[in-house]
Amino acid sequence: MNRLGIATAFLWRALRAFCIFSYFIFTSLAFMSSYLLTVISLYPLRLLWSSLYWSVESLLMRMLCLTVTIWLRLAHIEGKWTLFNFCKMHNIFCSLFEIHLSCSFFFISVYEQGDDVKQYVAKRCLVLVNHQSTADVPILFDIVNMHFNKLYKVVWVLDNMFRCTPFGLVCRVHGDLFIREGLQHRDRSLQKLQTELRRKFWSRRRNWIIVFPEGGFLYKRIVKSQNFAKANNLPIFHHVVVPRVGCIRAVLEVCNPLNDFPCNVADFSNISSIQQNSTASSPLEYLVDITIAYENGNALSLWNIATGLNSRTKVILRYKCCPISDIPRENSDTLLKYMCDRWQEKEIWLQQMLSGSFPWKQTVQRRVRTPLKYLILSQLFLSLLALGYCILLTKLFSNIISNF
Repeated sequence: MNRLGIATAFLWRALRAFCIFSYFIFTSLAFMSSYLLTVISLYPLRLLWSSLYWSVESLLMRMLCLTVTIWLRLAHIEGKWTLFNFCKMHNIFCSLFEIHLSCSFFFISVYEQGDDVKQYVAKRCLVLVNHQSTADVPILFDIVNMHFNKLYKVVWVLDNMFRCTPFGLVCRVHGDLFIREGLQHRDRSLQKLQTELRRKFWSRRRNWIIVFPEGGFLYKRIVKSQNFAKANNLPIFHHVVVPRVGCIRAVLEVCNPLNDFPCNVADFSNISSIQQNSTASSPLEYLVDITIAYENGNALSLWNIATGLNSRTKVILRYKCCPISDIPRENSDTLLKYMCDRWQEKEIWLQQMLSGSFPWKQTVQRRVRTPLKYLILSQLFLSLLALGYCILLTKLFSNIISNF
């Protein structure tokens, strides 16, 4: 390629990254702000008619998740374009034509494998996921949005560092839970987690609790994990981190205790409705084990998603489901051994993925696709909502300024 072609290709990538990043920033600020303003303004409805409130909140959350889906799609448009060769534009138009024919984005490469997780959507489940990068959460948002009709039924357990970010504010309003790492905060943080679970899980009709037992990203914790494994005679992993069992044990003690009733009903604000509906107070029933794998081990980052500066990456999510009664509950040591056995399976599978020895042709994979019409409608709805708030706030501030 001559210098002109190289310069043109560089300018194209820079322009494309700028456009995607601008869209990422705009949607993050405008749409999340619209969500927060709407949900806060509807708080009286939550007190008077909680089911309607959570249905509206679930609709808004679905719109935000569809926005995340678009981030993932935009990050995977690829091709080459020079001054004399419009392959890039040709690829985009061809992709859009394919989308028009099938109402799906074909240039996203997210696959599902293993057990059919749709069978467990209506069940109460503890979901455990390995954690490789910041891209894991947007990908899981996309998956959850595909399978759940009402997103308020999913609660996330997240690191406290995200609590004051725009994403964290949305999660706090949604009712997600936060936990602080570190020995000095562990006991108090776990007690607070249990208190919040008693207060929110049944009264808000949650089904899934999503937990990242590794506690952080793979590249940040792999060395410490290996040192810990050597010191405690545990398996040494290279593609996953030794799971932490404190959060899992805390969740099980509240949501699937060894006694008959899942929790102390005195912790509920709406005791009568809980007692009238036996399913509302049912404990966790299943364990859903999700393994996230990136092609060639090249985990995406949030920066890759926000700018599109990455090569096309195939992401696979493997599901393994079992009754939650399979988890040993005697003590922390038996629970840790069980979790290490689970994570050993992840390690072997990820190693096969990286080495190319995984039998792809012998496995059934389900491609994740979101209809284009839902993506477009979500962006139109959130854009109009943001525009309405912008006009309303502009008039409000102009009236305030004119009075002074």
